[in-house]
Amino acid sequence: MIEKPRLVLLVALVSFAGIIGIYGYALSIEPTPTSIHDISSEQVGTMVLVEGTVRSTRAAWDGGMLLELWEPGAQGSLEVHLTMAGMEDARNLNKLLNGTVVRVQGMLDLYNGEYELIVTSYQDLEIISTTDSSLVPISTLLELPEVYEGAPVRLAGEVGFVQGSDYFTMRESVGNYTYTLTVRTSFDQTLRDVNGFPVLSYDRVEVRGELDYNPTRGRWELLVEGAGQIRKLSG
Repeated sequence: MIEKPRLVLLVALVSFAGIIGIYGYALSIEPTPTSIHDISSEQVGTMVLVEGTVRSTRAAWDGGMLLELWEPGAQGSLEVHLTMAGMEDARNLNKLLNGTVVRVQGMLDLYNGEYELIVTSYQDLEIISTTDSSLVPISTLLELPEVYEGAPVRLAGEVGFVQGSDYFTMRESVGNYTYTLTVRTSFDQTLRDVNGFPVLSYDRVEVRGELDYNPTRGRWELLVEGAGQIRKLSG
């Protein structure tokens, strides 16, 4: 007859081996493509493939990284746990800024009642686009500023009015609504683009900068350092 302490230890070892076996099996099968909105309890314990925008990043308890992924139309978000083992072969973690669009696969789990995607290899995380590699609509920037705050972004739009060399506004019309964003510069001369052309009202320009909240003005602004970050598209 097996003594009780040894029996408890044996049961624990068998259970742990079972969990490892299930996880190993999950890793050996093709992931199921799904949207964050459609994730369900039936998928827990299986491999899934999702695409979303990084909303926030923070350190995980195991030394890895936690990403909060968001997608348009989804209620809530999905937490992605890139384990410490998965970070050992990482090369582009510095690109995982808020607003970065990624495609990632891993095993879906439940943690504290919330869905969590466990990723054990950085190779299972693909960067689709970064905030400065693709144009971000002004409307998206202003509707979800917390996603892009502090991240380098690239956007295009029509110049509204130019206020000296300090700032100008950019606008984008969506239906009957016009989104307006203030662009604040560090220039001490007439506002010009990368080629030396003056930036005027009604010009269409492309701008690179960082989104920041101005508490004095009570608004979000795009901070631009240097004329080389502004390029006239037309005008």
